[in-house]
Amino acid sequence: MTHEEFKNTLVQEVQELTRLIITKNERYGNSALTAPTLCPQLTAKEGILVRLGDKFARMQRLIETDEVVVEEPLRDTVRDIIGYCLLWLIADKEEK
Repeated sequence: MTHEEFKNTLVQEVQELTRLIITKNERYGNSALTAPTLCPQLTAKEGILVRLGDKFARMQRLIETDEVVVEEPLRDTVRDIIGYCLLWLIADKEEK
C-alpha cells in the first residue's frame, strides 16, 4: 500500500466510523455523554469505560474461541472500541 493509498483508506475508515457513531448516538437518544440510565451515579466517562470493558471482553472471546458471529464480527467490535475511545475523549473535553 502506498502512502497515498494509506491516507485515503484512513480517511475513508474515519468517515465511516464517524457516521456510525452519530447514527448509534441518535438511535440511543443522544445518551453517549450522559450517565448510564441504570447507574446514574457514574459519570459519562465512567459509563463509557464500562462499555469499553464489555467490548474488550467481547473481543477477547471472539479471538480466543475463533467464534464466527454473523451479527458482530471482530471488525465491528474493534470499530465499537475505537468509537467508545472517541466518545471518552469528547466526554473528557466536555467535563473540563
